[in-house]
Amino acid sequence: MDPTTTPVIDITAVLLMTCSGFSTHSTCPSTVGFYFPPIDALMSPVVSHSLHHALNTGHYTIWPLHQLKGIMQYDSRSKTNIDGSLKNDWMAYNRVFKTNFPEGREEK
Repeated sequence: MDPTTTPVIDITAVLLMTCSGFSTHSTCPSTVGFYFPPIDALMSPVVSHSLHHALNTGHYTIWPLHQLKGIMQYDSRSKTNIDGSLKNDWMAYNRVFKTNFPEGREEK
């Protein structure tokens, strides 16, 4: 990279980050986050970011990669690393916000 050239910022990336930033602060946890259905089905940035504001621990990024299976996440309640999943975040969301969204209900 040549330090004498002016850096270029892709406007598409700026728009995606701006839209994602606005949508993560929605009060509706079903709000679309990435505007791409396959990714929106795997991750919910609104649920993760709402937990970030409520718990003030973890859930720091717009891209909640910890919601994907196989990616470990530190659980402050059990003080261990757990396999992350979207279901875990939904269960935490229901517990913290005293809601009962079906995505986070325990299986019986």
